[in-house]
Amino acid sequence: MIKTNTFSVVNFLILLIIVFGGSFVFIGCGGNDQPFFETIDDQTLAIDARRTVEIHIRDSNKKDMHTVSASSANNRIATVVVNDRSIDPISIADFTIEGVAEGQTFITVSATDDSGENNATFDQEFMVTVVEPEIIVSTASPLKESTLDGSEVSLSVIGLTFDRNIQSSDVIISGIEGVYSYPTRISDTEANVVLNLDSCHGISTDSFLNLTVSPGAFEEDYNGPSFTAELFVLSDLDLREDYYYDHIVGPWLWMIAPGGSIDLDNLSVASRGAITENQIAQNGVSEGEHFNALKWTKGDLLPTTVCGIFLCSSDNVINVVREIGLTNSFQLTQYSAYALLNIVSPRDQKNVLLGVGSDDSIKVWLNGAVIYSNNVRRRTTGIQNCFHVDLNAGNNLLLIKVCNQGSGGNDDWGMFFKVYLETRDYTISLPR
Repeated sequence: MIKTNTFSVVNFLILLIIVFGGSFVFIGCGGNDQPFFETIDDQTLAIDARRTVEIHIRDSNKKDMHTVSASSANNRIATVVVNDRSIDPISIADFTIEGVAEGQTFITVSATDDSGENNATFDQEFMVTVVEPEIIVSTASPLKESTLDGSEVSLSVIGLTFDRNIQSSDVIISGIEGVYSYPTRISDTEANVVLNLDSCHGISTDSFLNLTVSPGAFEEDYNGPSFTAELFVLSDLDLREDYYYDHIVGPWLWMIAPGGSIDLDNLSVASRGAITENQIAQNGVSEGEHFNALKWTKGDLLPTTVCGIFLCSSDNVINVVREIGLTNSFQLTQYSAYALLNIVSPRDQKNVLLGVGSDDSIKVWLNGAVIYSNNVRRRTTGIQNCFHVDLNAGNNLLLIKVCNQGSGGNDDWGMFFKVYLETRDYTISLPR
């Protein structure tokens, strides 16, 4: 039998208590320390908005528990609710303020140390100003049709804060066809909206652009109405009547390759890597250069369309590649056609509008860079999509790829291309 010296064990426990103090017995309880949290800034809040404010409570004993409370001096102006009254030792709590009516009131937030008999409390008071929300819309210069694409609109909000992940769907543009927006948050109260123009039609008269900012644009839970503003746009392009309707016939340099995918390099696949789309887009080719058994051949792209009982479409791509001898077939499905030319500009020109139409998908390179791609299955009878580019002085090498996927009973293969400049501002030529 093993005997235990009871007196020695008791003495040992007493010694531990003396050495380590009450913390051994009251672990997790702590003492009566004064809690503290950083200064809460005065708030400006919109009517019908709820804003959540977070506080970090500090204490000399990190294991202390705290109770957080809050009150408003005038609930008719603003109310406050603590979302979590009894918080863990991490000491993070938040409360929500709601704007009720215009005016000012004080809100008091308290944190109480719950670890002992004489619980210490830290109070802080801050001002809340409740206002009618407002958004101020401005531009650095008047909006004009000729420079609308890429123009910037500044937004300044009062009583709310912009969401850190503000989306295009939160700022809606209407009033002028083809204009859409890319909003960016600059600060809590400032945002920037870049306008983009994806339209093949101008504005015949001076117009207004309508801008709508939805409640989803803000950090707060805002139940008020959307904000709207009108922006005047000057119609400053004096264009001839046929400006938006004619398109470039050519001549183009043409090539075809098996494969109906707009994202797959069908030239590389057909040549086993000897020739790629990027090589052609960057360096071009000369008339008569070989691609497998075919040669790059020039031909005009005519604006031919065919109408049935219900639908019209164009088959001008298959018509031109048959006419110049790249194929004898009357139809090629799951094929890609490549059309190449130079846009010759007398000077550097910014923000030039280009337009395309396609049956089916289409990709466009300018000076070696992809400037437009649309993986789509559709018919075409003319220009369907527009985008802006910068032209260099001199030659600008343009490569267009259009795929015929032959879906849904539509075997047509068509393409249209347009430069929205007066003829004095550009010419076209074959590459090299």
